[in-house]
Amino acid sequence: FLQQTPDDSDRIIGVLQPSGSAATVRNVAINGIMANCRPEYMPILVAIAEILCDPKYGVEHSGDTTGGDALIILNGPIIKNLEFNCAGAALRDGYRANTSVGRFLRLYQRNVAGIRPDGADKVTFGHTWRVVLAENESEAQNIGWLPFSADQGFESGENVVTLGRFTSGGGIGSIFGNDPEEIARYLADGLVRHTSWELVFTVGFAPGTYRPLLVVSPLVAKTLMRGGMSKKDLRENLFDYARMPASKFETYVGLWTNFLPGRPTLRQLVDDGTAAAH
Repeated sequence: FLQQTPDDSDRIIGVLQPSGSAATVRNVAINGIMANCRPEYMPILVAIAEILCDPKYGVEHSGDTTGGDALIILNGPIIKNLEFNCAGAALRDGYRANTSVGRFLRLYQRNVAGIRPDGADKVTFGHTWRVVLAENESEAQNIGWLPFSADQGFESGENVVTLGRFTSGGGIGSIFGNDPEEIARYLADGLVRHTSWELVFTVGFAPGTYRPLLVVSPLVAKTLMRGGMSKKDLRENLFDYARMPASKFETYVGLWTNFLPGRPTLRQLVDDGTAAAH
């Protein structure tokens, strides 16, 4: 494992919260071995540790009440070179690369960051995305979509590891619509129903960082493109259509958030630009 990186084995990558322990190349390798990773995965494991040490990521919040946990997203030639599954059953256990690297993340958070059920992990229910989501870039290229990494500002063809912390998820089991716009409306409705928007817009948790991830199958993407809707068009349509009446919004949140003393009303949220008025 240590031979797969030019770094010294005792290099300190950073400090992990909430334990305050140092992330090192050596303890990355140790946890990689326990997770049944291949030595060739080591650059990915080090990249994950670097993200976990970044204060902007805030790994300590993985133990919060809602239990936001990380999904590892992989882009680049490394997907095929290291035999990550990027076809069907993309989020299933069973493929060594996808499963072992996902298991490494969970072990590293417990063993080094200190996020354990008997301590800093205070989640009410919790869930675990313990599988790497490797994008099917060849399908994306055939369809005419840029990879997810390019959306984040990287060049197509770069090896990129992304960690996204999610509080919930779900599948949109059937796609309805006779044209791309109808399909986009259906997907947008699914985003509203499946995500924890109320935490951002009413309680004020991390305003401006709310970015739902929609994973689209090649079949749906091809259908949209044949109808003239690009990836950029879909993103804009989702933003426009993922709405609900203000009356329903205020019914959902009720007295718990919006109208407690010191909490902003929906009208104030619109006035200061935190919530959009449509």
